[in-house]
Amino acid sequence: DNVIWTGPAAPSEVPAYMNVVDIGIMPYKPSPYNNAVFPLKLFEFLAAGKPVAGMNLPSTKKVEQEHVYRHLTGNDPAEFTALCEELELA
Repeated sequence: DNVIWTGPAAPSEVPAYMNVVDIGIMPYKPSPYNNAVFPLKLFEFLAAGKPVAGMNLPSTKKVEQEHVYRHLTGNDPAEFTALCEELELA
């Protein structure tokens, strides 16, 4: 109920969307490609003052910090959901 698909947004609209986001999520699937990427969106969320939950992004583990950015490995939706709830309450 608290997820809204908005479709594409123009860059000028992004700040308004960020004002209503509670946490940034980056739920990537495990894959060789995702083992090598570093998503710029992590810094975009952090610059907006949002805590971030990431999954299967080994390159981002080095910036993990409690209540700021948390990283999980695997494919358990319940574990990722629990992490998102924890960050939302922090």
